[in-house]
Amino acid sequence: MSTPSFLRRLSLTLGLAAPCLAQAVPPPARLALADPPPHHLVRVTVKNRTEMQRLLALELDLAGCCGMQLPPRVYDAIATAADLATIKRSGLAYEVAIENVEAHYARELAASAPPPAIANSTLNPPLGQGGMGGHYTLAEMEAILDSFARTYPSICAAKVSIGRSVEGRDLWMVKISDNVGVDESEPEVYYDALHHAREPVSMAATLLFMDSLLAGHAAGDPEFEYLVNEREFYFVPCVNPDGYEYNRSIAPGGGGMWRKNRRGGYGVDLNRNYSTQWGGVGSSGSQTSDLYRGAAPLSEPETAAIDAFLRARQFVQAFSTHTYAEVLLRPWCYQPGDPSNVAAYERVARVATATTGMRHGAWYSQLYPSSGTAVDHHHVVRGSLAWTAELGTAGEGGFWPSPTNQVNIATRHQYMFKTIALLAGPSLSDAELILMASGRLGSVARFGMLGTSGAFGMLALSSGVANLAILGITGNLLLDPAALVVLPALPFDASGYIALDVTIPSDPGLRGTTTYWQVLHVGATPRLGNRQTLALR
Repeated sequence: MSTPSFLRRLSLTLGLAAPCLAQAVPPPARLALADPPPHHLVRVTVKNRTEMQRLLALELDLAGCCGMQLPPRVYDAIATAADLATIKRSGLAYEVAIENVEAHYARELAASAPPPAIANSTLNPPLGQGGMGGHYTLAEMEAILDSFARTYPSICAAKVSIGRSVEGRDLWMVKISDNVGVDESEPEVYYDALHHAREPVSMAATLLFMDSLLAGHAAGDPEFEYLVNEREFYFVPCVNPDGYEYNRSIAPGGGGMWRKNRRGGYGVDLNRNYSTQWGGVGSSGSQTSDLYRGAAPLSEPETAAIDAFLRARQFVQAFSTHTYAEVLLRPWCYQPGDPSNVAAYERVARVATATTGMRHGAWYSQLYPSSGTAVDHHHVVRGSLAWTAELGTAGEGGFWPSPTNQVNIATRHQYMFKTIALLAGPSLSDAELILMASGRLGSVARFGMLGTSGAFGMLALSSGVANLAILGITGNLLLDPAALVVLPALPFDASGYIALDVTIPSDPGLRGTTTYWQVLHVGATPRLGNRQTLALR
């Protein structure tokens, strides 16, 4: 496989001196309420802004947008028979793409072949082999979290409950970091999934990233070592355990289309219940709507728990995974326009989507207006760079993809999960150097350079050891650390990111040397970027 242009690898041999666990309670029995009616996948076309306003007024459950911009724009709506009658009365153009999506998903999952194995994954059951049509059950997710803590106790804490759901289930949180029992002053990154109960791939992709962090760190992968050592990760893989378990109870083979939590049996859309701009456009005051925002801001114990947790931390990046639309979304959700730090958002998004070409931008413009969302709330309350990633497409199986498509969707977006954490450092300048290395002799150090499209990036280095030859470079290093050796310049492509692999030689005489690594960013005016240190051992 050829190396993509945005990730140029330069292999050089450098001659350098060289908490307590909350107890779970048994989940209560499901309320004796009528099962939800079947849903249909309806594609609604809007030709202008007037029709867009008419569509929003219907308060439909819009799953995603199939068109890029107005006019026309095609929306997937998950509609009951009553919703379908409402669409028909509205006069909007529509077609029923799939009748009874629950039955459709169940048939597709039952007929699916086993998925391909994922290299180096320790997930058990393997991804795509869960007990709900290949998707993980809530109990399997909890067992996986316990397995992480048992297998990697020094870097993965035991799961901790940060709150309980309407029906009394725990909202489990797991921390991953090198000194996992210590609250260090490192950039904090937050990931959650399953705000909406019918989106199991969101949880699967999140668990796969956790697995990659832990297994990669254990294997000495320079990127995962760096991330675990230099970040504090906090994961809540299931924000909506009641809704997810309800889907299992009504569709044990997968395909359940319940979206909300289980408040009163009618449910509240947790991603319309946050207090930031609660009650506005893109939410509903009707309990029968799948967009029901609840009786008040943070009325639900699930969102109240997430809010309390985020206020107790200082997350640099907050990443909430959903399905489906294949788009990376940022503020604003409730209004047009951009936040004041939109340049930082765009810089991160360009890199995060570089491997997939996934479109990215403001929720409001990329999808549809929504209020009371986690994305806007994280941004406003704690100043985090806040994201919602909508993974997968309708053609890959929508909310309940086959086991093989589940694996494909989750694996292709792991670079995005990783990059969100990688770019959670203390700054995001346009001459940013990220050092990913253990400092061990004989190891591979990786350097990430964040830059500007069309400019050039150079890796420059200096050391306190004299007369050390560097392969391919004329001249030797000097005692003066101000004397820099500059490796050949590489152009930044549209992603604005370059990664370099550098091999540190296995020379015992180099042990203990502190090496200074720098980026020389060449734009209109050449200048130095930030500096990192690496102590060899």
